[in-house]
Amino acid sequence: MNTTQPTGCAKQQGIVLFVVLMMMLVIALFSIAASQSYHTEQRISANDADHRYALSLAEAALNAGEQYASTLAGKAQHFSADCQNGLCSAVNTVSPHDYPDITVSGTPTQPAWLRQCDSKKTCLEKNGRIFNHKNSKPKPRYIIEFIKINPENHTPVYRITAQAWGKNAYTSAMVQSYIGYK
Repeated sequence: MNTTQPTGCAKQQGIVLFVVLMMMLVIALFSIAASQSYHTEQRISANDADHRYALSLAEAALNAGEQYASTLAGKAQHFSADCQNGLCSAVNTVSPHDYPDITVSGTPTQPAWLRQCDSKKTCLEKNGRIFNHKNSKPKPRYIIEFIKINPENHTPVYRITAQAWGKNAYTSAMVQSYIGYK
């Protein structure tokens, strides 16, 4: 009877298959993790680009609001709590006695950009002045709030608030500035 033991190569045939399968499993897990990381980075990048787009539109609308506010001097201006024509009364603001062109109505308790004009929209969204931009839907809007008369040079001080939306309906950007003219 011949009882020879198999050589090293013959003994290892079953374990090699197991090791190769385990290595393939580890490689597959690394591939899945890398793929998920890549897709997450893509989503972050797309959301960031959409926010930058909305911010650039809001800044353009703010600039348009500042230009429009510069044309108000010497004209009759009516600032209301519901922001008709994009002109809003600010919290704790009254009509100035020494500036008859400006009238203020209403006693709002919230800043104009937060104020609700109906059950679904803020006054900015409903009554804000539209900044026309050909590729944006909904259109960017801005409002102008009368804040006070500057006691140093007796000119009005306004707060302009602009809001714009990105290509994704849930992306928006809002910017503000205070201006006063001499």
